[in-house]
Amino acid sequence: MSHDQWLDELRNARDARAVERVLSRGLPDDGLQHAGDAVLHSFRAGPDPELDAVITALVEALAQRGWDGDAELSDALLVMTGRQPSKLRLLAVELDELGEALSEADGTANFLDLHNGQVWLHTMTEFGVADDLDVDFEDETRWLFVCGEGSHEAYRDLQRFISSVIDDDLAGRLRDAIEGRGTFRRFRSTLEHRDPAEYQPRPDLA
Repeated sequence: MSHDQWLDELRNARDARAVERVLSRGLPDDGLQHAGDAVLHSFRAGPDPELDAVITALVEALAQRGWDGDAELSDALLVMTGRQPSKLRLLAVELDELGEALSEADGTANFLDLHNGQVWLHTMTEFGVADDLDVDFEDETRWLFVCGEGSHEAYRDLQRFISSVIDDDLAGRLRDAIEGRGTFRRFRSTLEHRDPAEYQPRPDLA
């Protein structure tokens, strides 16, 4: 079976048992993120013991592969299934502001306030706002460095997210939303109104 055929079957799996049938036949090395997203999505309807063996195999495969994001996905799977406590806490962040920070010129220094979720763009530091408020961005317990990547990389992040969406109708609407100007605002609005569960932070990561 080709990767595209496997991915189509996974996207069409509408419940935990269907996801288990697809993943129990194999976990392609280049499809582990898709597999993890499908498992997490199916768990929103409630835990299903049918997925236990698949999750164990998926966590082991992620650990062996070790790509960027694999450790985080593995942690999310273990937390979702109650196998380990979450290390994360909820933080309300304006996604359009974070998207703007990521789309700033390549290499610019932007920061996320871990206390209140406010995004500080590099222009605030360059024009002395941070100095006036005596802000210490070197305090890593308070500030998360957000490096500007240019609009292309931020746009690719949206495309990667859309490729992980199981709901074909929602994925199509999101693809339409990222065409033209105002990409991040339309993407956020579409996701928030069409699928609040995807938009809102998950309580299991509190």
